[in-house]
Amino acid sequence: MIKANELKVDRSFILNTPVDQKAEELFQNILHLAKRFDMNVVCEGVETQVQLDFIRACGCLNYQ
Repeated sequence: MIKANELKVDRSFILNTPVDQKAEELFQNILHLAKRFDMNVVCEGVETQVQLDFIRACGCLNYQ
């Protein structure tokens, strides 16, 4: 059986965070689901300090 161990979150999921509450909740749910499956999470397309601060505060330390 092959098990995925990494989840890449597309930049479209963090583009409007943290200013859009629904986008923020969606991102947090993605992280929660990935953690339940013991997956490493990498956020793609982190472009601003605000986005970086937000994903770090949510517990995601890997980004591109």
